Parts: sequence; C-alpha cells; structure tokens
Amino acid sequence: MSEESPQELVESASDHIQTSNEHEQRAGELAAKAEEQLQEHVAQQLPDSYVVDVEAVYDGPGSGFVVRVYDEQVTNAVESIASAELEVDFRRSQEVVIGNELPTAANTQRDRIQDIRGIIEDLEEQFDDGAPIAEVVKRAHLVGIGQDKAEHEIETLKQQGEVYEPRTDHLRTT
Repeated sequence: MSEESPQELVESASDHIQTSNEHEQRAGELAAKAEEQLQEHVAQQLPDSYVVDVEAVYDGPGSGFVVRVYDEQVTNAVESIASAELEVDFRRSQEVVIGNELPTAANTQRDRIQDIRGIIEDLEEQFDDGAPIAEVVKRAHLVGIGQDKAEHEIETLKQQGEVYEPRTDHLRTT
C-alpha cells in the first residue's frame, strides 16, 4: 500500500473542496429554479390579492418546500388601520410544508416551542386526558417540525413547567 505525501493529500483535499463547491452551487441553482416554478404554479391558482413565497428545503436528510401565502388585502387593511406611530409585523403567514422528513433549520427554537405549545393547547381541548403526545408529534410534522425536534421541545416545555403529563403520554398546558 503506497502512502500519499502530505502535498498530495492537500492537493486531493483541494480538489474535493472544489468539487463540493461546484455541487453546492448547482444545488442552489436547481433549488432556485424549483422555487420559481412552484411559486408561479401556486400563484396562478390563487386570487391576485395573494402573495406567494416558496422556499426549497434541501439541506439534510429530507427535501421539499415551505410555501407561505400572504393575503395582500388583509395586510393592507391592517396597516391602514394602524397609526403611523405603530409598527405592524405579520409574523405568521399561512404556511404549508411539502415533503417528507423536512429539516427544520429555518425555525428557531423559540418558534418551535411556541408551535408545540399551540398544538398542545388545541389538542388538550379535544381529549379528556389531555393532548396525546403521538398526536402532538404528528401535527408538529405538518408544520415542519420533525419527530426528534418535537419530542425535544416537549421535554423543554416540561422542564420549564409550561406543560405537564396528567396521564402517561398525554399533555396539558399550565
């Protein structure tokens, strides 16, 4: 077995980095094209007052899209009601996640925790024993939060005293 010299190893590493950079650039180009195509298609299906924003998610084990839809008429109406001294921030759009096992890097932990808490609040009203954890995780996936992250945020909420388990595998907010 012949050993490569340090210079050969560095040159090989350089070649791999070059190839990696080229692949990353091509992936970005393909993702941008996919975003543009999906955005055009969705926008054609909606009334003119809707603004569509599409983000391709292709980093990690899964791939897909996050489609955000804003109603421009609603946005304009709310902004016109607010006085000039007040800021208007539309934090949430209608958001649809398309794909399987999508990574959630775009979400901050704070957003995930708020989303999980909201899901628990909604579900605990539907079930006598509280929100079933399996159903919380299932709904979390629908908003782009994977199983591991959802379970982690549930544990965080428990540690913070924001949720508790009145019965095994069921949650209630405090």
